[in-house]
Amino acid sequence: MKKTILLAGFGTARWADYAPAAGALEGELATAFPGWSVRRAFASSRLAAALTEQGHPTPHLPAALAELAAEGGALAVLPTHLAAGGEYDDLAAQLSALRPRLPALAVARPLLSSGEDCTQVAQALLEGILLEEGEGLVLMAHGSRAAGMGPYRPLAAALPQQVALGAMVNGGPEAAGRQLLRAGYRRCALASLLVCAGGHTRREMAGPGPDSWLSRLRGMGLAVRPVCRGLAELPALRALYRRHLAKALAAAGLDAV
Repeated sequence: MKKTILLAGFGTARWADYAPAAGALEGELATAFPGWSVRRAFASSRLAAALTEQGHPTPHLPAALAELAAEGGALAVLPTHLAAGGEYDDLAAQLSALRPRLPALAVARPLLSSGEDCTQVAQALLEGILLEEGEGLVLMAHGSRAAGMGPYRPLAAALPQQVALGAMVNGGPEAAGRQLLRAGYRRCALASLLVCAGGHTRREMAGPGPDSWLSRLRGMGLAVRPVCRGLAELPALRALYRRHLAKALAAAGLDAV
């Protein structure tokens, strides 16, 4: 029986951003689950086309799912989403519609699906983002128009006081900056909670413009050191993705090899 792992995310526009992050995860999945082929698909048709034009064929997610359903076999879907939100719900709805044609289906949960998950992600972040002496950390999450910071609050509770979270959508860095200042920090690293360090990281987080998080935090009196790395560039985070997929396969009664 043909067995396919589909790494599903919103997408990023440049292969140079994808390769060291989600691209590295693809390679590790192929090694960890040797009986399975590994594919990727993007929820954004524009970003899928951008990677394809750069010589790295990447299908639009609905088309990839329809093709896999037509091929038959076992399918294991690993979403790169950190938290369950609108994009994850859209993926779940597409899979629900196709489920009659996908009898052997496993779907991994987002990384922040339980209290234990949040503790493990917090540990992985602290292990992967090395802080200098006396330095705090501001993390830029994507956020959502409907929930803002809501999906990330359990993670925030699992992090030490020197780490502050903010949301790019319906949020900003000011509350995170105030948290660090109240705790006595005058210097901080600034990193994103995004799988790949793409346009959002380069522009909204670390860009030179007055509206970037870098500029706004500096305007609050903080000395800021931007760290432009995607989450999936951190080995401990990639290990958590692999663990979530292994749990999904076991729950679906599918072999990992």
